[in-house]
Amino acid sequence: MSIKGTECSYSADNVFGPVVAAECRQGFDFTLFFEQSILSILPSSLFLLAVVPRLVRLHSAQIKTASNFFRRTKLLLAALLICLHLALLVLWIRGPDSHSRVSTTIPACTIILIGAVATIPLSYLEDARAVRPSSVLSMYLLGSGVLDIAQARTLFEINCDTVGSLFVLIMGVKISLLILEARDKRSYMEEPYVSYSRETTSGIINRSFFWWLNSLFKAGYQSLLSPKDLEKLDATLLSKELGQQMQAAWEHCSTCPAIYLKPFLANFN
Repeated sequence: MSIKGTECSYSADNVFGPVVAAECRQGFDFTLFFEQSILSILPSSLFLLAVVPRLVRLHSAQIKTASNFFRRTKLLLAALLICLHLALLVLWIRGPDSHSRVSTTIPACTIILIGAVATIPLSYLEDARAVRPSSVLSMYLLGSGVLDIAQARTLFEINCDTVGSLFVLIMGVKISLLILEARDKRSYMEEPYVSYSRETTSGIINRSFFWWLNSLFKAGYQSLLSPKDLEKLDATLLSKELGQQMQAAWEHCSTCPAIYLKPFLANFN
């Protein structure tokens, strides 16, 4: 890239935009400022806000799984992610592409690094003390991984090849960690949690696409289904527990006409 092109890229990328100036990259791109502030800082900040209450809740929960290979692998990937984000920060400060950084580059790298550090305790506690894969971590890894695509493209467009290559490597580690985090934990759950239904132990991605029903579909394709082939209901959906909740809500109501409405509203709080 010519010196003029480099200056054009820097001046065009150090504004919010969101679309880069028409004379740079044919105007078909976001500015680096916008990508780092909205597509990096914002999701990382939301993740950190969600991590703290989740860690507090998990800290007081009972251990539900045995020590396993997947937990150790996830922690190693999380540690690798921290190292790569630290290297990215150093490259932006002193590397060959440091001349292309914008006002949001160092703050974005710092916040993302803090988020990477937070994945270690969250991943460990989620694996050990929750029956489901981590929804918070899965959503963050999936969301940030998708949003990083735009920034990776921009980095290569402005000839930040060293930073861009490391950025793509970070995306690969995120995807690998996401695959492990979304994995069902039934194979190493302790009693009585191992007997929970697949719906109860499935993560947010699994439940969003109803993948937990695949084993039932397969069984139905191969043979006739019987009641014993059906999965157990989630404990919160059992008629006995719902009836007790409804009865308790009904007994606490003593005024009309709200007496007919409050039990139903209370049951869905």
